[in-house]
Amino acid sequence: MSNELIIELESFDTGELYRIHGPGHGDRGVFLGQHPEGIYDEPTESIWNSHAFQIGASFGGIRIHKRDVILGMEITDTPDATWQDNDSDWRLAWDYKKDSKLWIETNDSRRWLSLKMSEDPKFAPDTDPFQAQYGHIIYTAVAGNPRWYEKDYTDQWINSTDTTNGAWAPDGFVKAWNPTNTTAWMIWTVQAYPGAVYKLPDFSFGNDKEERAVEDAARKIVMPALIAGEHLVVNTDDEDDQVTSNIDTQVWQRMEGVTFCYPLEPYFGTGRHRTYEEPVNLPVTVKNAPAGVGVQLRIRRGFTRPWGLR
Repeated sequence: MSNELIIELESFDTGELYRIHGPGHGDRGVFLGQHPEGIYDEPTESIWNSHAFQIGASFGGIRIHKRDVILGMEITDTPDATWQDNDSDWRLAWDYKKDSKLWIETNDSRRWLSLKMSEDPKFAPDTDPFQAQYGHIIYTAVAGNPRWYEKDYTDQWINSTDTTNGAWAPDGFVKAWNPTNTTAWMIWTVQAYPGAVYKLPDFSFGNDKEERAVEDAARKIVMPALIAGEHLVVNTDDEDDQVTSNIDTQVWQRMEGVTFCYPLEPYFGTGRHRTYEEPVNLPVTVKNAPAGVGVQLRIRRGFTRPWGLR
């Protein structure tokens, strides 16, 4: 098993990959220098509160900050390009408003961090870079979302029962699990059919954040009837637009104030001591639709580090 580390940058514009560390790195004249900063644990601080005459302080939670990343880059010429050409191409892979992706791959994971430039690159050469065909340039970038992500987990259920008579289909099941060290919010997509009504789970899983852990142990939400050609995407994250329509209807009004509440806690469905997979079956169903429509579940896999933590 290889223990080599691979680091690549994916251009925000073209999707081209620049391998800056690891086997084959520098094929485009761009190398990662020493002492990169900001790529390890996400920047976090604990909050402590105290009142008058209190001895010490009381824990008040944590605050997760944006991630600042500093990359010292070594840029040279290559057989088919001058250093200034390679320097120019590398700069064109970055933007202040759009995200590039920094990829880090190890023997058991491949994760990315979305980055924007946060200030102009710093270049203070000691010698003429055109003669030396070399430049050391410092890039400073920011990740508004400091998490490192792996490929999304997905599962789906396809209804095999004709429910155009208005009866609910027998429950189908999708498998949910979260093999990360961060909270994950489920993202549901329901397939279009005029008048179709889906029922999706919003189980508390013992979470008492809404002070209804017991009452919501088997909570299900009945979605509004679909309009012709309408797919719904339900992002259960309570800080996001929870329900959106592909045809831009005001579906949130049809939800009548009902919201999804519960995430998947870290390592949900990973079995004892995270040594094996043990996904949890979640029930979904539909009515007023023919056989063949279905539901997709997608779970983003976010980690606080670029490797490990399984």
